[in-house]
Amino acid sequence: MAYSNYNRGGYSRGSYGRRSNYSYAGRPTQKRKKSGCKMRSGWTSRRTGERVDDNLLTGWNKSKSRGFITFVAIPRKERETSNANFEHWVVSVSFSTGKKTFTGFYNINRRLLTIPDLGMVANPNAPNGGYFGTFKKSK
Repeated sequence: MAYSNYNRGGYSRGSYGRRSNYSYAGRPTQKRKKSGCKMRSGWTSRRTGERVDDNLLTGWNKSKSRGFITFVAIPRKERETSNANFEHWVVSVSFSTGKKTFTGFYNINRRLLTIPDLGMVANPNAPNGGYFGTFKKSK
């Protein structure tokens, strides 16, 4: 009987690869999170130290192409848009290379924040701690 070089000594290296969802004991392991998003109502301003009774949206995303990204979003003073279902928000995004500020649109009915310049959406209502990631435009 001929043996391959991979299993020469007669021992097994295990049937589960590195990227599998199973541990060595054969029990399923939990997948790691790649994004998260949370909504807070009421926060303290860093500039003035006063309490602000407004919404604050925070989130993070980890991807191969963009690296680790975090964001903080608050409503603008002039929130109104031409569509009554949306509000203007200011989004401060921290990349590994630095910080940039973008304009976001918050959908009041669905509770989603869309950042069109980045092509990303933040959804604090998603299961397992929210979602912050890319979105595809519908045709």
